[in-house]
Amino acid sequence: MNINIDLSFISNFFNDIGNIFTSFFTWLAKAIVAIVSGVFYVLLDGFFTVCLGVVSAIDLSTLITGQFAQWGLLPEQLIYLINITGIPQGLAMVGYAYGIRMLLNLIPSVITRV
Repeated sequence: MNINIDLSFISNFFNDIGNIFTSFFTWLAKAIVAIVSGVFYVLLDGFFTVCLGVVSAIDLSTLITGQFAQWGLLPEQLIYLINITGIPQGLAMVGYAYGIRMLLNLIPSVITRV
């Protein structure tokens, strides 16, 4: 007498349990990543909004108007010579480099040493 007992339902049951755990932990990991990325987005968005507000609060309109008034008093030939030699662009580059250097000085040297 040969009895065939089919026990595949047990292996199917444990496979289904494994699939449920796998899908649950995948869903949980995706949810955690979404929450963390949302929190970082809110923090960075707030930081950039504050930076934009600070930069927007600086009123340079009177300074720019005064500089253009000074340029208007110069002879046309001198204005042409200044523009063709690139002095305004060079001064802007030096000013930006100086500003970046001052910002980098705010970082402690312990962090930047290799």
